[in-house]
Amino acid sequence: MKEIINWALQQPFFDNPLSDESRKNLKIKSPLYVNFQENDSKLYVITGENATGKSYFIKTITAMSKQNNIKPYHMGMISRSSGLYDEGGEHFWSIVPEEVASTGENSALLLLNGLEGIFKHDTKSVILLDEPTFGFSIGYQKVIADYIANFSVNIPLHLQGLIVCAHDYILLSKLSEIPHNHLRFGDDRTLKQVLNEPYKYTIKDIKDLPSQAEKTRHQIAIVEDKIKKYNAKTKK
Repeated sequence: MKEIINWALQQPFFDNPLSDESRKNLKIKSPLYVNFQENDSKLYVITGENATGKSYFIKTITAMSKQNNIKPYHMGMISRSSGLYDEGGEHFWSIVPEEVASTGENSALLLLNGLEGIFKHDTKSVILLDEPTFGFSIGYQKVIADYIANFSVNIPLHLQGLIVCAHDYILLSKLSEIPHNHLRFGDDRTLKQVLNEPYKYTIKDIKDLPSQAEKTRHQIAIVEDKIKKYNAKTKK
């Protein structure tokens, strides 16, 4: 999985040493800064402030996994709320409409069925958990954090990696105690620093968040357009 992570980081969207050549070719400044703190582990923890590019990176990893015949199993907001599953993996993430079951119930079904289901086959795969504790009360968050941490140190051989993207203090605290790779978006802080030195925000910052997110999406779109033009030019 690390090869795919490094391949993704070579893309010009991501500002890090691995993308120097691609950024130079396109003559662009990457919109998404990411610092990859490596370890000898199959666990990849993704953190970053809001609107720093984490979700776009997960989409990139999903696409590249498919290209390398690795099935991605993704638990995110779309699969939680609608049951839609278009990430190229087997649909064992059970889901029911929120009119029938609460957010917590949906999250529990997705998480437990997904992680337990991975042992029922030997397909080369990767699990991507995007905010896995969303919808759980604090007591349940602690149980889920322990569950994911235990799974992380007992990953089956056919599973290439477990990627966890989270903001939850309880979950991140638990994962910080075990060997992990850390992909930090927006700055160079370690996971321990993220937990012990959180940024201080105001209501104004929250109100400005939608415009920041839109700015990030616009910057990504500019890079995508430049890639298309560069590819078209090099094919001539």
